[in-house]
Amino acid sequence: SRELLAYAKPRAEEPRILSVPHLISSSLEYCDHLITQRGVHVQVTLDPGLPPMMGVSAQLQQVLVNLITNACHAMPEGAGKLELKASENEAGEVEIRLIDNGSGISPDHLTRVFEPFFSTKGEGHGTGLGLSIVRNIVELHNGRVALQSEIGHGTTFVLTFPARSVVRN
Repeated sequence: SRELLAYAKPRAEEPRILSVPHLISSSLEYCDHLITQRGVHVQVTLDPGLPPMMGVSAQLQQVLVNLITNACHAMPEGAGKLELKASENEAGEVEIRLIDNGSGISPDHLTRVFEPFFSTKGEGHGTGLGLSIVRNIVELHNGRVALQSEIGHGTTFVLTFPARSVVRN
């Protein structure tokens, strides 16, 4: 039965050293149709000295795709602005910020958005699994996710991950 289990559940992809700019661009590519359809203006700002990070590329892409998709749906059609900023913070960690000018999240929802099945989209829209999965994946990568939001002004997600310093010869 162990072989069967192994067959049914493919071995998780091993974490590898990842380029953050590549992670961001591949996630945006994946959301290209939605971004174009909703008329969202995307701006990417990358720190020149951005260190690489360890991670499972497919999982981290799922995180970014989830957040980009949510942002696209939260912003006014044709007037959405999404900024993705990647930088190294004072602690030497990798920080990825997603800043949108969407409708924002009400203060009473802010504490609950990471609960499984919690959704602000109303019945029948979205599974509500999005942000709980986002948080689980980020925490599996020893990262943190923070959220700042203001009704009518937009939302900022801050993902913080340990940097992987590569030994340079």
